[in-house]
Amino acid sequence: PTSHVGPQIATATGDSQPTFGVSATARAALAKTWALRMSGAGTAGSHDLDTSKGTLHDNRHDANGSLRLEYRDGDRRVAIDGFVDDRHYLSPPSDVVDTAILLIDKETRASAAIKADDKVGKLQVQAQASIDYLGRTSRKFTDLLLVDQTTVEDISATRTAAMALATMPFHKDFRWVASAHVVHESARVTTDTLATDSVGTGEVTLVEAAGDLQYERKRLRVDASAGAAIPFGVDAKPWPEAKLAAHYRLRQGLDIALTGGRKGRVPSLRERFD
Repeated sequence: PTSHVGPQIATATGDSQPTFGVSATARAALAKTWALRMSGAGTAGSHDLDTSKGTLHDNRHDANGSLRLEYRDGDRRVAIDGFVDDRHYLSPPSDVVDTAILLIDKETRASAAIKADDKVGKLQVQAQASIDYLGRTSRKFTDLLLVDQTTVEDISATRTAAMALATMPFHKDFRWVASAHVVHESARVTTDTLATDSVGTGEVTLVEAAGDLQYERKRLRVDASAGAAIPFGVDAKPWPEAKLAAHYRLRQGLDIALTGGRKGRVPSLRERFD
């Protein structure tokens, strides 16, 4: 496929704040059915931020990179993605109210995922697995020189997920869809202040399953779906969801739609990370 190859691009930017940035992207066809795409970028600069205490110099920098390894052969496709981002910056303080200055000393995000889809006869299948990570160190100061530190907060969180979906038409006018999704999240927050230290943790697993039945013939289309989400590790009850939708085309440009259902809710942050 033509998407397997492309130009190799590199750019550089700058402004008077001052800020300087570079980025690069490259694509290569490794074989007839394999391709690789890579990209990276970085910026650095210093901004003057007006606060109620005076002018604060924001020395920020960030760097990120990503890659995709892709396989394509007919209806079969596999894609492996990776991404990492690391940055250092100041959260813009109020220029009216005297508040603490928040410095994000180090924030690292990373993710990896693999996706696959294929078609066997009339059966279409999709699958995906991923993992995400966030690490952040935040510091609060009372002075513009960032010497008088009052609070240090360390956050570490991960999210792993897996999904599978299958769909196939049958009896000419019908189609069924089935899917399952599993997500596991965990987080740890450590806070150090001048007076006390505290640690907060949370962990939750959410399992979701759903099914869908579709009927379409001439001007009529009916779609009925139902599913349930079951949380583990938190004080939240399972909840079901269902939806029924009917569409009828009276003429070109004029449809009648009737929709009914029951909507669930996502567990609150307190339920997920109590």
